Amino acid sequence: MVVAGAADRVPERIAHLVSFDSDVPRDGDTSVPPSQHTAREELASVHGDGWRAPPEVTRTEALLPEEQRR
Repeated sequence: MVVAGAADRVPERIAHLVSFDSDVPRDGDTSVPPSQHTAREELASVHGDGWRAPPEVTRTEALLPEEQRR
């Protein structure tokens, strides 16, 4: 998804994209399954200024109460 996003920003510099062993996204696709959108939006609002979900809070352990984390 990162490559497709970068290519979308500078299409005049890219002739072809080759996806090897990966999903080929359609317009509007995200790397997060639709079933997880609400949870990611909540993480973004709490930990990421409302627009991003930092990697350290998207791990499964980040969703556990602090006393249950390793």
